[in-house]
Amino acid sequence: RRDGWDIARTLRLKPGENQRRQLAESAKLAIDPAQSLEDRLAHLALLEFDTAENRTPLLFALLDSKQPSEIQKTAITQLADITRQDVAQKLVERWDTLGPAVRTRAGNILLYRRQNHETLMDALENGDLTLGELNLHLERRRALLYSRVPGIKERAEKLFTDAGVVTRKEALDRMRPALQLKGDPLKGLVTFTNVCAECHTIGDN
Repeated sequence: RRDGWDIARTLRLKPGENQRRQLAESAKLAIDPAQSLEDRLAHLALLEFDTAENRTPLLFALLDSKQPSEIQKTAITQLADITRQDVAQKLVERWDTLGPAVRTRAGNILLYRRQNHETLMDALENGDLTLGELNLHLERRRALLYSRVPGIKERAEKLFTDAGVVTRKEALDRMRPALQLKGDPLKGLVTFTNVCAECHTIGDN
């Protein structure tokens, strides 16, 4: 069925009434947890032939971290192909509900599509997203620092630079002598207690 629809789309044939009913049925089954994972993925794949307006709400519903990771990944992959402006804003709004399986891909949609740079910078400046959540390290920063969207480069430069990319080797060379130093457990314990213990523990406690 999917192959037939692919041919019809290539020929620019509009979906008939029967096809529209099939898409509506697939939308119901793709989100139904009672269906097998294989069947849900098959119905979800068929929704690629539906309009962006019809499938976008369903795709966002399937990004929930309670959904199987395969479902989440397929949903975010379809969203990446939708160029609607509101996709980026909805990703920001739903960020806290996204599981690890899709956060990187969601970040890529925000980073590597220029039309989303304005929304992304607003989220970073307002604190809705953090640099760590987007894994904005090294080369990924350059998507914003070298953006051709007016004003984005200047706004990004206020948050970070690409100095880590340019001087990374030099920085590592400067720190390399520290590998030869002898450790002091007592001083290390003080540092751990004052800094690291906020997030980390020693042993089983």
